[in-house]
Amino acid sequence: MSLFGAATGTPAAPQIPDAVVENRDLRAYEDGGVYRGFDHIDNVDRLRDFIWTHWTQKRRGYVEVVFQGMDARTQTYLFIEPINDLWGIAWCDIPYSAFLPSAPCPRLR
Repeated sequence: MSLFGAATGTPAAPQIPDAVVENRDLRAYEDGGVYRGFDHIDNVDRLRDFIWTHWTQKRRGYVEVVFQGMDARTQTYLFIEPINDLWGIAWCDIPYSAFLPSAPCPRLR
């Protein structure tokens, strides 16, 4: 079993907080999975390919990127979607710290 779930390398589906999902219907989005890293992101080529392909083909998709440190972590959610009639990437960071409380993701639009 890998970091991504199945032995085939298919990313596991993330549990996305409601504050991040907002009014999105995630059934309309392809799940690009979870990517993790301490000083670099594993499988960054696959992450880039997913984002680039979905953006250039105007297909909805989302990924979660988790940066883990010794006493802090940031969960980043990227949504490839139309924004104000143009295709773009909505980005949301949720920082966690051993010293400070985490804040909800600010509204992206």
